[in-house]
Amino acid sequence: MARISRILLILMLVLALAGCEQGTQSSSNQDKANNDKKIASKQNNKEGAKKQKVKFKTGNYTGDIINGKRQGEGQFVWNNGNTYKGQWKDDKIYGQGEITYASKDYYEGDFVNNKKQGQGSFKWSNGDSYTGKLENDKMSGNGTYTFKNGDTYTGEWKNNNIDGKGKYTYKNGNVKEGIWENGKFIRSDESNTLSKGKSDVLANSKNTVSQSNTAEQNKIQEVPKIETADDVPQIPQVEILTPIPC
Repeated sequence: MARISRILLILMLVLALAGCEQGTQSSSNQDKANNDKKIASKQNNKEGAKKQKVKFKTGNYTGDIINGKRQGEGQFVWNNGNTYKGQWKDDKIYGQGEITYASKDYYEGDFVNNKKQGQGSFKWSNGDSYTGKLENDKMSGNGTYTFKNGDTYTGEWKNNNIDGKGKYTYKNGNVKEGIWENGKFIRSDESNTLSKGKSDVLANSKNTVSQSNTAEQNKIQEVPKIETADDVPQIPQVEILTPIPC
């Protein structure tokens, strides 16, 4: 009987010790989990976006600041009246955004490292507009340009020039379609030649002179660049390109 009692006592001691160890381990695990949460919370507070207002020499920024850099959503208003609203990354305009110029020009689309790059739309204050691809602040790729006089061009672009396959439609319905190089019509595309009727119309000297005069009065606008100065993007204004004469 005494032997059985000793065995039971030993078992109870073993169970008690195991319970203490488990409790200690559980407590330790809980403490570790709580500590991890505190660390994560601190990291989130450090890395999380905070809305701030920052004044620069060339303007004012209002928006997200992460680790001392503009990142997330923000707005920059230049001293010259230009305004950017949109996404930032590592202190640079990057992602989707829009720029409203003091001149009333307007761009909305993609940005990469302070440059208009990707898909976008530009509307100039003179009435011209462009929708399509941009690269390094210039119209490059496929896009459509609409002149204020009603002419339109749809096709390929390179460095702000009509270049490649494209179709130029005059406001009166005449069409010039084919291969272009550096803004000049080179030849008709064999798969898309002009119809005989439209060729006759384009050959009419009076109509050609009229179209040429109209072309001289209008230009294709270049896309304004975004330059960097004092760590803040600047946006200068630039000029225009002319519609294509017949």
